[in-house]
Amino acid sequence: MASQVVPLFSESSLETLARCLEGAATHRQLGPILQEAGIEENGGTPKWERILLALEKCQRSDGQANRIMRFVQVILGPVRFLNNRDGLESYRSSGGSATSRQSPSGAAQATNARRGVAFLQS
Repeated sequence: MASQVVPLFSESSLETLARCLEGAATHRQLGPILQEAGIEENGGTPKWERILLALEKCQRSDGQANRIMRFVQVILGPVRFLNNRDGLESYRSSGGSATSRQSPSGAAQATNARRGVAFLQS
């Protein structure tokens, strides 16, 4: 059975996704998560930028967003939070980390990204 090709994300959607997911992992956890998703590191200092640069490079080289969706599944995978239920609840209740720093249109993009993530988890 052929796998479905996930279409490319826009640059603004990738940035919103990176900002939403930055609170789901520590810097130390991020490297192994990217590796599990098959995505190479590409620099960046704040977590959101580190995620963004890796996702942009991956998407550019693949011409599709399949590994990006795999990254989302890995970083939000419930098994990661088995020993840290408080961390999961804190992340979930904050609605991701992007909405507090963005303009209303950015907040709307963050909401859409969270809805997409919720769809992946269902």
